[in-house]
Amino acid sequence: MLEQASVIFFVMLLLLRVDNASEDSIEQAQCHLVELAEAIAVEAKNKDEVLDLIAVGFWESRFSYRGKSRGVDGECGIYQQIPKYAHPQHIPKPSCEDLDNPWKSTYRAAEAFRFMKSEFPPRDRFCHYNSGMECYPKSRVYQRKINYYRKKIDLLIGWMEIVYGEIMSGYFRQTIRVCTLEEEYIQ
Repeated sequence: MLEQASVIFFVMLLLLRVDNASEDSIEQAQCHLVELAEAIAVEAKNKDEVLDLIAVGFWESRFSYRGKSRGVDGECGIYQQIPKYAHPQHIPKPSCEDLDNPWKSTYRAAEAFRFMKSEFPPRDRFCHYNSGMECYPKSRVYQRKINYYRKKIDLLIGWMEIVYGEIMSGYFRQTIRVCTLEEEYIQ
């Protein structure tokens, strides 16, 4: 899990850098990104789900690395979910505060993607994630963007695993230590 989380963490950092996020804002968000990378590594059952979670988290909120993220239709959190729809039948409806939490948000997004895959043609899961029961033209555009990012992320993961495996794991472990010390200091 640690190795997979470190790759996810570095892919997220790289995506934010390519998106022109400032070094200061990325540095301040590293602990949040560590948590998110760990959550994705734990909640994703396979590589497809890892790609789904990274692509949607990046597109929807840039991993909410700047803090809370709210949309115009009441969507919130890393994956921009609408609370009244972001809950499997067996758990209570979340609040926006829940959806800002990397662990809770990732669990609910992974469940939503699994549901979408089971209820709709798998190729249309992002369209339905974006618009609900019907795929509108705007949602088809959204789906194409997510699939575009999935392909890029898949290539990045493959390249990073081959070239930087040990270096990433060491840096990731060190970042976890720093984040843990910060939490202890604050408390």
